[in-house]
Amino acid sequence: PRSIFPINWFISMIMILGVRYFAHWSIYLFPNSSKNTIPVAIFGAGQAGVMLAESIQKSDIYELKAIFDDDKRKIGTVINSETVYSPSKIEKLILTKKLKIVLLAIPSLGKSYRYELLKNLSQFPVKVMELPSVENIIDGRVSIDDIKNVRVEDMLGRKSVKPVEGLLDKNIKGKNVLITGA
Repeated sequence: PRSIFPINWFISMIMILGVRYFAHWSIYLFPNSSKNTIPVAIFGAGQAGVMLAESIQKSDIYELKAIFDDDKRKIGTVINSETVYSPSKIEKLILTKKLKIVLLAIPSLGKSYRYELLKNLSQFPVKVMELPSVENIIDGRVSIDDIKNVRVEDMLGRKSVKPVEGLLDKNIKGKNVLITGA
């Protein structure tokens, strides 16, 4: 009779949605078969962060566990099946998700904010790495291999100064030196 069409449509929709849900669950929510992945987090949920998250999803070496951003509009949103968290939850997530690396995905970050961020992240047992320049991101040349380590000069908060050899020889040579605050 005529009721066969709505029943057929309803069963078809249930089957299509069920297959899509199962595929999503098996790809994203089911643990990876390789347990040798390095858990990483991204700080920055902008365009660079999204590109980096997509690149990490394709990687066999790294596994994206969390994304952090200080923009209140982005907190709670989902990027590549990962929730964007507030920076206040960094300590808790580093411990619970056993993060090893935090990737800074804010290439246009100012020196003072970068210093504060690196100072906060240095309290935790994670390696901090950053993306290359904005030009490389715009050109689309950023991949998981383009990430570089954060240098000591980045944490300094000012331009580094070369030592004056004459003063070093005069005041330090042949003496014991105690360095504090390092």
